[in-house]
Amino acid sequence: MGTASAAAPGTITLTPSTLAPGASYEVSGTGCTASGPGVTQVIVDPGDGSDLIAVEPAADGSWSTTTTASATAGSYIVVAACDRYTDSYEYTPATLTVVQLTPSGTIGDITRAGCKVDIPIATGDPVTYKLDVYDDGDVVDTITFTPTAADKTTVVTWVITEPAREEAPGVGFYLTGPDGESLDSVDPYEYPASAADACAEAGDMTIYLSGDEVSQGGALDITAAGFYPDETVTVTLHSTPIVLGSFIADASGAVAGTVTIPTDAEVGAHTITLDGVTSGLSVSADIYVLAASAGGGGTGGGGSSGGGSGPDLAATGVDSLGIASWGVGLVLVGGAALALARRRSVS
Repeated sequence: MGTASAAAPGTITLTPSTLAPGASYEVSGTGCTASGPGVTQVIVDPGDGSDLIAVEPAADGSWSTTTTASATAGSYIVVAACDRYTDSYEYTPATLTVVQLTPSGTIGDITRAGCKVDIPIATGDPVTYKLDVYDDGDVVDTITFTPTAADKTTVVTWVITEPAREEAPGVGFYLTGPDGESLDSVDPYEYPASAADACAEAGDMTIYLSGDEVSQGGALDITAAGFYPDETVTVTLHSTPIVLGSFIADASGAVAGTVTIPTDAEVGAHTITLDGVTSGLSVSADIYVLAASAGGGGTGGGGSSGGGSGPDLAATGVDSLGIASWGVGLVLVGGAALALARRRSVS
């Protein structure tokens, strides 16, 4: 390093600053900008006797690195310095607290909307928990999650995917801690056989777009299948969510229609997502938004009026779009590649 300067670029941030032995954490900071042609780097000392870490900062001076906490509980002083070749700046140290966390958890009142089952779980210390889903003694699904803070309720979502095996089907939910210790369970959780059969039948999700590029303000034709019959399907442009409207599925669970991309949508890669309001099923496809002057985009798709609601929607039901007229411009994005047919989420 060069000669130390009295001026410090700021403090470093530890995320999280309190964690279990051996858990991962991030060290980050700002202000480490180059002062000349030499190499600029940040040197981080975790303070637990482990090796120093060298990090190359971004052009704006920000930097981050992920490392592992000591296996021994205690407090550790993490220090860092910005080495700018000609001089160096020391950051204000930060304290990392390593404690032996104790897992605890309770499953709350479970609710179901269509195929989507929401399980609220109140947990104690923020360690990694596991929720196993049992059916007839077999584990059919496993969901892991780590709460972002202590004493927090996390809603875990499980989606029904199998047909009914009996008149009153049900599953068991079993919550365990990081070492497999049993914390709580709900068994059985029952739901109607008709719901299970409908969820299984609605499982094969597909989505078609009239192109993989569309201009700002341009029209995009969409058709998809695999939803509940007659349910409302919301169409959203991501990553910053913009709801473009909604369709109504036909008797076979298919939807079709046209949406308009906002004129102020950010140019670049996006995702179009269709979400079943009743079933909780979802399917998505990638789309690239061009500047309005670029002139690319969807066909604008014709179609008769139908049960769809929301802005700029043409129709519902696959036949209403006249799919055959789309020609070779139709892009299929389906199956396992981009269809998120049965989404599990943690919120």
